[in-house]
Amino acid sequence: MNELKSISKVLESLAQKGFLSSLKACKTNFLVLPQNIYVTPEDLVIEKVYRFEGDTDVDEEAILFAVYCPKHKIKATYLAAFGKMACSLDAAMMQRLK
Repeated sequence: MNELKSISKVLESLAQKGFLSSLKACKTNFLVLPQNIYVTPEDLVIEKVYRFEGDTDVDEEAILFAVYCPKHKIKATYLAAFGKMACSLDAAMMQRLK
C-alpha cells in the first residue's frame, strides 16, 4: 500500500515530480519562493489537492495544493490551514484558486 498520509511525505513526493517552489499568500498575490516573484491565484493551475486532518484533533486541518504557473513555467506547492484554524488571508486566496 502506497498511501501518503503525512504532509512531509506528500511534499517529498511532489518535489520528486518537480514541485520545488512554494507559495506564500500575500495581500492580493502569492509570493513564489525561492524565485521571489509574485503571481495571482488566477495565474495558477491546480494539479492536485491534498487534505489532511489531525488524528487526535479535528481542528488540525490543512490543505496542500500542487500548482503549475504556465506564465513562469513553475511548479509549486501551497500549504494552508483550513476549517477553524484558517486565517482570513489564506481563506481568501484559496477561494480565488480555480
